[in-house]
Amino acid sequence: MHVSLDSALGRQRRLNSVGESVLQIAPNATAAYSLRSLTGGDPKVVRVRRDTGGGAGDNDEEDFTASGISSGALVDFVGSGNDGFVETWYDQSGNGSDAVQATAAEQPKIVDSATGALVPGGLLFSDNQHIDTTSTFSFASGSSVSLFTVNKATGSENSYLVRLSAYIIWKLGGGTRRMQVGSPAANSGTISGNEELWVPIMNVNSSGGTGNFFVDGTLVSNADANIGTSTVTNSVLNIGGTAVSNHWNGTINELILYTSDQTSNRVALESNIMTNYGIS
Repeated sequence: MHVSLDSALGRQRRLNSVGESVLQIAPNATAAYSLRSLTGGDPKVVRVRRDTGGGAGDNDEEDFTASGISSGALVDFVGSGNDGFVETWYDQSGNGSDAVQATAAEQPKIVDSATGALVPGGLLFSDNQHIDTTSTFSFASGSSVSLFTVNKATGSENSYLVRLSAYIIWKLGGGTRRMQVGSPAANSGTISGNEELWVPIMNVNSSGGTGNFFVDGTLVSNADANIGTSTVTNSVLNIGGTAVSNHWNGTINELILYTSDQTSNRVALESNIMTNYGIS
């Protein structure tokens, strides 16, 4: 018998009352990751490895759909007293840009052995956990980038939430949210200590670009998005840090990336996401 998943089930039920799904409101995402359905259907969302400490079924892996999480099937698979880790976070955009971590010690946690339940807040990153896309992305002057991500930081050290090469980074520095395009990093206020929805929307130019950073529906900063002569060419998307440094300490529940300006859809997307996660 699995431990009660009232919180997870509640979130999935709230999705049904939100109306249109994220990708129905704003289709054509470049990449989209969540533990709930972003499509309106029941897509495959994660591949999970269970750690039984050398016991039966140790390191077995299985794929789960959104309903497989909300029904408790994922927790049942991991089993009482065991931890579960994400090997693949499947891209729901249809572009096949799955985020993968094959190294067991670097996989984010999704089920906690101490509680026998899903980790509150989605995927838990700590120490050196990170997950990277198998596909690559390219940006240069004239590009637009919009990111919608639900996260909670549990530390204040310098860490990357999401990184596209060295030039486009959304991160934490000394307890403040920061958006980096090129060299400068715009300060976007101190983290609240609660789960937050970060929405940076940037029109990147070699000079005079703009970047607006919204948190929980409120504009917290606007800054230059001047990438200069730099380009992002065939870069993977790092989620939770890089292979060697700047690792995120906290959780990530959802991440949707658009290589387009989603200003016109921002309020509708924020309403959907904030209602689902109970963010106000």
